[in-house]
Amino acid sequence: MSEGRMLRLEAAGALSLWDEVLPEEVRLLPADLAALDELLCDRALLAPIVERWEREAREVGRSSVDHGRPTIAMDTYVRLMVLKHRYGWGYRALVAEVSDSLHLRRFCQIAIGERVCDESTTTSTPTPAWADPAGRTPRQAARIERAKQRSRSSPPAE
Repeated sequence: MSEGRMLRLEAAGALSLWDEVLPEEVRLLPADLAALDELLCDRALLAPIVERWEREAREVGRSSVDHGRPTIAMDTYVRLMVLKHRYGWGYRALVAEVSDSLHLRRFCQIAIGERVCDESTTTSTPTPAWADPAGRTPRQAARIERAKQRSRSSPPAE
């Protein structure tokens, strides 16, 4: 593949020359983030995403790897979403918190000298269809479930 790929599955890494001058306690992730980091390092975790993109590329005859605007690495995006849901942050707060924290940057594999993605990059990424077996977003699934509950609780029409 070409160097200018649009879709990157892996981040370049969070280490830079600046990391060498940081104290060790700053370079090490706190225990909770270290445990999550170990879990998220499993490449099989991204396999459903990769499979979906490859399938869609075959179906439309165009790969998202070479098409579209530049994006962030998928593993960085997944880590950002883990933090967002873990701490209950909105997208703006997520970007601000990660920008201001060396530990969170390291967890998301964003180097000190690298700019954290813009809020619009995280919000414009659609909810992956692999999150729901039927390919629905959580909002769509909730609407369908509410409609089912209403139809069960309403009396039959005469």
